[in-house]
Amino acid sequence: MRVFVTGATGYIGSALALSLLEEGHEVRALARNPDRGSFLEARGARVVPGDLGDPASLDRLCEGTEAGFHLAGWVKASGSPADYEEANVAGARRVFEAALRAGVRRVVFTSSAGVL
Repeated sequence: MRVFVTGATGYIGSALALSLLEEGHEVRALARNPDRGSFLEARGARVVPGDLGDPASLDRLCEGTEAGFHLAGWVKASGSPADYEEANVAGARRVFEAALRAGVRRVVFTSSAGVL
């Protein structure tokens, strides 16, 4: 199955992406810094440069995928409340909107308690 993963260069996201690759899935991994995704690329993932604030990169990430895993977000409460809301609420909304535009059938959303 072709899937996308946001947060794929983070602790949980990288473990998920590697597990999906080992199971034979085709993985697209969103990365703000593509160099940080090189370990995934070396194992067969396609790294898509972009971030949660860039709808065009999210469209590229989701296009042609059947399912997705949204794990990206801020876990630290640093910065302003507006920055935190942008990353964790508006960013998630943009991922879901891109998935809808691409016809993705299922998205699994995982987050920290800090987002609540």
